[in-house]
Amino acid sequence: MNTRLLSRFLVPLIAAGALAVPSTHAQVLLEENFTFTGPLTSNGWTAFSGAGTSVINANAPGLTYPNLPSSGVGNAADITASGEDIRNPLSEASTSGDLYTSFLVNVSSATATGDYFYSFYATSGGYFGRIFARSSGAGFQIGISKNTTTVAYDTTELAFGTTYLVVAKITRNAGTNDDVASLWINPVLGGPETAALVSSTSGGDPVTIDNISLRQ
Repeated sequence: MNTRLLSRFLVPLIAAGALAVPSTHAQVLLEENFTFTGPLTSNGWTAFSGAGTSVINANAPGLTYPNLPSSGVGNAADITASGEDIRNPLSEASTSGDLYTSFLVNVSSATATGDYFYSFYATSGGYFGRIFARSSGAGFQIGISKNTTTVAYDTTELAFGTTYLVVAKITRNAGTNDDVASLWINPVLGGPETAALVSSTSGGDPVTIDNISLRQ
């Protein structure tokens, strides 16, 4: 899979507000616009697997999306089929409350079986809200899993070489193993939160989430 990412990460709460733009109720724990070129590991990111193999670099040009405030700011991270995996810490660990993340993605190729390339990450162990891409027809589909490789894919066939806005949410519920990972693609900007395209409850619930990870 070959992917370009421009990311903006919003945590923990956006209550009945814009899904992809911070509201007055949102605390932003990490924002990354890749306002540099070269290895992400030289700019705040840490390799935790495969260090030095197919290094993830930020390159020009960045990605753009109509009417998105963070669109066109900085460059984009280029992710390939295999290589180092990296993480960037949130400004504070999250142990409660709903979590949102959003990013722009432009996919040039994907495997038929699917790969996840993006997730919340807990250094204590676990990848949560995993975002997958798999080939479908002449294009690809995007899916999500809460904490396993059992993936809920949106059935829409997306076009390679086109930039999409992806929003994911972890809803933390009071019980055991009942949290929900939800996915939106190109949501209406500035509108109220709508029903997710797909959701996943497979796997255990996160306890502490303290990073965003990019996976190859």
